[in-house]
Amino acid sequence: MEGYERLSYGYYPVNLDMVAYAPDGQEIVSIPQPKPHVEEGKAPSDGVATIPLIIPPVKEKKYDQYGCLFENLWKKTASAIEKADEIILIGYSFPKTDIKSTKLFLDAFMKRSSKPRIKILDPNPERIVDKFKYEFGFTDSEILVCKDYFSDDFDIAEMIKN
Repeated sequence: MEGYERLSYGYYPVNLDMVAYAPDGQEIVSIPQPKPHVEEGKAPSDGVATIPLIIPPVKEKKYDQYGCLFENLWKKTASAIEKADEIILIGYSFPKTDIKSTKLFLDAFMKRSSKPRIKILDPNPERIVDKFKYEFGFTDSEILVCKDYFSDDFDIAEMIKN
């Protein structure tokens, strides 16, 4: 696409069907590109070519379009939540449409014998705090709230050590 370089990405709302029409007398041709593949543990020292990936905030997220990428990430995330002494949430508001992330946290918390300390950095943390209290069973004393923006001026080191 014009304006994009190799391995860059374009954004489109994923719940809309993409339809392309060729001008009269022309047709759209898709040329398959070879997929870069590197055997596990054999990546070159300068890294492996990647592209940014954004799952936009839409009602139905299409995680399965990316093979097992998200399945593996969700498993690692669940394991980390199960083991963490402290969880810091920066600017993630747990939107009502993101049912999968709520289930991820709830399932991980159910496997624990103790609760981690929760730290929330968000300019409007009230809904997130309510979620942790009323859906996940945390008390006020188990949640530290920083009602602020994550910016150059915010002292994240101070938040981590408190």
